[in-house]
Amino acid sequence: VERIARATAVEVAATGVHWTFSPVLCITRDLRWGRVSETFGEDPFLIGELASAMVRGYQGDGLDDPTAIL
Repeated sequence: VERIARATAVEVAATGVHWTFSPVLCITRDLRWGRVSETFGEDPFLIGELASAMVRGYQGDGLDDPTAIL
C-alpha cells in the first residue's frame, strides 16, 4: 500500500495537484452503503494499518518533498 501511494503521489503531484481525498477511513458496517469500495473494510485495526501506510507513501520524504501530497 505504501509503494502504491508513493507512485500515486508522484503522478498526482506531476499534474500540479498536491492533495487528495484519500484515504477514506470510514468503517464499513453495512455492505449496502454505496461507498464501500472506497474503504479498507470493517476491521478498525486493519483500516489503521493500511491508512498509515498510505499516508507515509503520500508524504514521501516529508511535506517539503515536491512530490508529497496531502
